[in-house]
Amino acid sequence: MKLEFTEKNYNSFVLQNLNRQRKRKEYWDMALSVDHHVFFAHRNVLAAVSPLVRSLISSNDMKTTDELFITIDSSYLSPVTVDQLLDYFYSGKVVISEQNVEELLRGAQYFNTPRLRVHCNNFLIKSIRHANCLRYLFLAELFELKEVSDLAYSGIRDNFHYWASPEGSMHFMRCPPVIFGRLLRDENLHVLNEDQALSTLINWVYFRKEEREKYFKKFFNYINLNAVSNKTLVFASNKLVGMENTSSHAALIENVLMDRKQERPCSLLVYQRKGALLDSVVILGGQKAHGQFNDGVFAYIIQENLWMKLSDMPYRAAALSATSAGRYIYISGGTTEQISGLKTAWRYDMDDNSWTKLPDLPIGLVFHTMVTCGGTVYSVGGSIAPRRYVSNIYRYDERKEVWCLAGKMSIPMDGTAVITKGQHPLRAQPPAECGNQSAESEGQQDDHLSASLAQQLPLGCVPCYMLHWRQQGVCMWGYHHCQRCPNKGLHHQSKCLLAGPKDRRVEDPGSPTRGTGLSCLLSSQATLQDSSKDLNNILSGRISKCTIIHNLMREREEDGLLFPS
Repeated sequence: MKLEFTEKNYNSFVLQNLNRQRKRKEYWDMALSVDHHVFFAHRNVLAAVSPLVRSLISSNDMKTTDELFITIDSSYLSPVTVDQLLDYFYSGKVVISEQNVEELLRGAQYFNTPRLRVHCNNFLIKSIRHANCLRYLFLAELFELKEVSDLAYSGIRDNFHYWASPEGSMHFMRCPPVIFGRLLRDENLHVLNEDQALSTLINWVYFRKEEREKYFKKFFNYINLNAVSNKTLVFASNKLVGMENTSSHAALIENVLMDRKQERPCSLLVYQRKGALLDSVVILGGQKAHGQFNDGVFAYIIQENLWMKLSDMPYRAAALSATSAGRYIYISGGTTEQISGLKTAWRYDMDDNSWTKLPDLPIGLVFHTMVTCGGTVYSVGGSIAPRRYVSNIYRYDERKEVWCLAGKMSIPMDGTAVITKGQHPLRAQPPAECGNQSAESEGQQDDHLSASLAQQLPLGCVPCYMLHWRQQGVCMWGYHHCQRCPNKGLHHQSKCLLAGPKDRRVEDPGSPTRGTGLSCLLSSQATLQDSSKDLNNILSGRISKCTIIHNLMREREEDGLLFPS
């Protein structure tokens, strides 16, 4: 009789014991030396996973009694990384982080281990985000990781307005010429305008003037001077005085300035590159005057004073909420004819003009507030039924694709205005009751901001939403009066309330269709594909900087926010 028995996980058992022997320096026949640190190993194990070790053994005709010594430059691989690599060779397990991924890629390159390279590549793809895409692009170009390179480049291109701003330029000024030139040449580059592209080029050259001055002539040709304002052209002309061989470029600038003096002034918008951003107001969903729920997504182009239709939402609803993060608009919740509190959530890709279904919210919500903070999407407060308010704050985890409970407000409420500033905590502003406009918030309180808002509100009016703090001004669109308001004749009027410089004010666009329960975004830091027939592609794919207003109310047909049908 014969019976066969198989040990479970025997391969792991053997490798674990060999790894223990390595750490105890038992039966070793090779060693790796890094900066006075010596790591002992078994050449049979390393030869099985590394073609480098295998070739060293075969090319040197080593005998079984010979010992193999490898010296590694500490500037290329640190002792910590070599120790981690040996653990990976023996166990097949590796912990990758943003801090060690570059050295692990070097190790994979040095020992010629393609599987480790694949792990690093997958880590970079899954962990890429707004703040690290520039560094990831450097790594992708260095180690020839095409998929990572494409994702990282898109991240920089689509957020160029951030990298060129004072906040992001500290790191971006170190961008190598090959990447900087590729970006500046890209017609889809998301700049605020061509002024920003020219200013960034000059600042980039002056950051390392001696070594970068030679690139100016080539990169200057990527700038459309007809799209640059007179002020920036004069600034650029003055800067060229400090550079060599730039007389021809200065002459081009002078020609543009002279032509503008002789010709009738025209809008610079028509000369902007395709990816240049526009300030716009985006309206989603709502309920029409006759009660029908709406699924339209419209944008009001502030600079051109016109409306354009962008898309249709996957569902018709009012009292929903929305926020933007990069190229995406996130929407969730709302009410329909059948359901008073929806759990559904969707993401709209403004570049591709496409919708993606997201996991449902944990509970059905109306009059909640979605907001983006630090690149993460949150849902704050809301109602699950009339006068049944919630205090929950949910966070959407992109990696796990799930909504998580991030915290709770001190009091349950809906119609909450949420303010974000950079990476700071969320600040919640409850709707004002009739005759009571006190501000309560979760976390840090900005007294000046709350006071400035209260001064702009009509007495006893509930703000529909507060837009972001921009150029020392708060811009709000719409409010409604509560039942106890003394001005009953003005119930549910939608108005444009503004604070800040006059030249940044958004006036009533005036298209004669009315609605209620809308969700509205002001500008979006991403692009939107033009679906209008009459704009001649001038506005195609360009809308910038987005925050939210929502829950606009209407009682009489002659009142309410005006928006296109």
